[in-house]
Amino acid sequence: MVNLVTQKTVYDGSNNKVADVKTVYDGTAVTTTLGVPNHDYTIGVYRGNATQSSVWVDTSNTWLNTNNTYNDLGHVLTTTDPGNHTTSYSYGDSWSGATCGVGTNTQAYLTQTSAPDTTNSQGATVHHRSQAPTFRARGRSNQREMRTTSWLAAREQTTPMI
Repeated sequence: MVNLVTQKTVYDGSNNKVADVKTVYDGTAVTTTLGVPNHDYTIGVYRGNATQSSVWVDTSNTWLNTNNTYNDLGHVLTTTDPGNHTTSYSYGDSWSGATCGVGTNTQAYLTQTSAPDTTNSQGATVHHRSQAPTFRARGRSNQREMRTTSWLAAREQTTPMI
C-alpha cells in the first residue's frame, strides 16, 4: 500500500518528543467470508487494514497497543484495547428474501456490537450488546437500538490518533 501513514511523532519547540503513534497495516490475515454477492475474492492479502495502532506513553516510555481483526469485506470483526478487552462486531442483512433484487447475504450492515461483560455493584454479570436491524429493501439502519448502555458507546472508540 502506498501513502499510508505508519508513524507520526510530534516534538515540542525544544525537540522533545511529546506524542508518538504507530500503525501497522495488514499485520494479520483476514477472515474469509462465503457467498457474498458480487464480492471479488481474488483481491489478495494487502488491503490497507489498520491491524494495530500503538500510542506512546511518555511518563513510562511504553507503548499501548490496540489490535483489530477484519474480514475480507473490509469490516472490523474485533477490536482489542490495551487492557485486553475485546469488542466484537457482526454484519448481516435483515432481508427475508431477495425481493429487492439483491442477494440476502451481503453482510453490508453492522448489525451487532458486543463489548466485554462487566460486573455491577450487586455482583451480577452485565452483558453489553447493541443491535440495530436494517429496514428490508432500503438498507438503512434502524436507529432504535434494542439494548445498549452508555458504557458501550464509550468502549466502541479505538485508540485515538494524534
